[in-house]
Amino acid sequence: MKEGGSGRYRGGGLVSVFEGAPGEPFTSTEVAEAVGCARTTAYKRLRRLAADGDLRTKKVGARGRVWWLPAAGAGTDRPSEGDDTDLDKARQYRAVFEAAFDAILIADDDARYVDANPAACELLGLPYEAVLGERITDFAAPGYDVESAWGDFRSDGLDRGLFPLQRPDGERRTVEFAATPDVLPGRHLAILRDVTERHEARVEAGRERRRAERYQRSLAADAVIEVTFRIPEATVLSDLAAAVGDRCEFEGVVPTSDDRLLHYVTVVGADGDAVAAAAADLPDLAAVRVVTTDDEAALVELDTDRSPARTLTLAGASVRSMTTSGTTTTVVSEIGADADLQELTDRIRAAYPDATIVAKRTLDRPIRTTRQYRDSLTGALTDRQRETLRAAYLGGYFEWPRASSAEDVATAMGIASSTWLRHLRRAEAKLLRWFFEELRSIASTRITSVRVPPCMGIGGTQSSGENGSTDTHRQDELFTQLAHPVRRRVLERLVRGDGEVRAADVAATATDRDRLALRHVHLPKLAYAGYVEWDPDAGTVRRGREFATVEATIELLLANERTLPGSWG
Repeated sequence: MKEGGSGRYRGGGLVSVFEGAPGEPFTSTEVAEAVGCARTTAYKRLRRLAADGDLRTKKVGARGRVWWLPAAGAGTDRPSEGDDTDLDKARQYRAVFEAAFDAILIADDDARYVDANPAACELLGLPYEAVLGERITDFAAPGYDVESAWGDFRSDGLDRGLFPLQRPDGERRTVEFAATPDVLPGRHLAILRDVTERHEARVEAGRERRRAERYQRSLAADAVIEVTFRIPEATVLSDLAAAVGDRCEFEGVVPTSDDRLLHYVTVVGADGDAVAAAAADLPDLAAVRVVTTDDEAALVELDTDRSPARTLTLAGASVRSMTTSGTTTTVVSEIGADADLQELTDRIRAAYPDATIVAKRTLDRPIRTTRQYRDSLTGALTDRQRETLRAAYLGGYFEWPRASSAEDVATAMGIASSTWLRHLRRAEAKLLRWFFEELRSIASTRITSVRVPPCMGIGGTQSSGENGSTDTHRQDELFTQLAHPVRRRVLERLVRGDGEVRAADVAATATDRDRLALRHVHLPKLAYAGYVEWDPDAGTVRRGREFATVEATIELLLANERTLPGSWG
């Protein structure tokens, strides 16, 4: 509806609100209250008046807008039809700027920020007012040449890459940026995205890949370096031994998906529930699980993110053994012959400053032909176990999804499914036991003389030799195995000429406690060292791959048994 004789729209009396205060801005809410109408109605009429040129308007803040009547002499030229469209576009662009998930910053020619969206303020860790006037150099991590990069950006144009950002609180972030110069005269645009987690994950994945490559090379290498560390400070193993008051024997580790290590430890002479209760309050332990327990020992699983084994594993080494004596932990590890020993030492000392190297030697792996490998595998299985494995394999039992169930394969073989599963589990256990012991076992035919630098914990040359001679650590390991009379008795029976002995015969006169210990502690330890081959299903013991290294010592003990101290005779 038109008002007045001029034929121009007068906004239903809205103009009268402004006529009393030319040049003073009003919001649509203030105008609506003054004339007694709804705010949306006032807003529509004000837009119409602004389009006709009767009022001026501008956006204020992210969403606000004001209108005013031009003062006398200020001019009331009607805007072109495109002016309202330009205002809508500007409002739209500002809304995108404010709501963007990525950080958007605008800098002037002096590299000072003149505008920033909320995402940028959050990334920089400052409120909007504090960001304005700051220079790019104020957020660059030490060592980053901002001046040079800014000069290249101004001269070369578009730029993108990674920027090491450091917030005022000291927190460092890695951001991905894309920058465009002169989006307006003297205004330069930068869009930043925080990729810290992604960047760290990529870097860690690269490290993990290199560690895995080093580990695989060490497994396949013809020679490896065995390094023994002594750590005279608290570790997860020494803490556990102190808590339960019994001997702890390290069995091995398994990495988890979240960069932890599951440690498997046998606690001799302790009940599983007692071990779990004692370990529950130990530092660095996330969880404790009792795997098996009996009257002689308990096998427990320790979930921890801090241990010598974890540190060495992350450095690409494999852990062969870990023992404790009081608060001192001794760790035997292996790395490839081409690995960086200094890096390994630095890593273990970063976690355990008092750690020292007490032994170092180079070991040659034996050459094993394919036939020898296959024969040693099949020789460990009974005929029924081999038949069960073969039927399962050919019948698709190991496929996913399974082509045949256990009952299908058992029926085809003419036996009960429970019997078939028992044969299968025992066969699988033997193969896995053989596989992991083969990985850990080293038949050393040559030990190389090595001088350990004083900076690595000890000085001088480690004892060395050729063709079967042993160094100090090897002797320690040997006498550790011989320390228990039950283990000596087993080895003595094999030295006296018995090619194979039955565990029941060795323990014929032993107590029930000793018989349990023989089966669950002593024979597994001898087999782990490679001195014997122990078949728990058949109950038989034979000479192992490393038997030659202990045979001469046993013969010496037998030849002098009458002159040795009581328990050694």
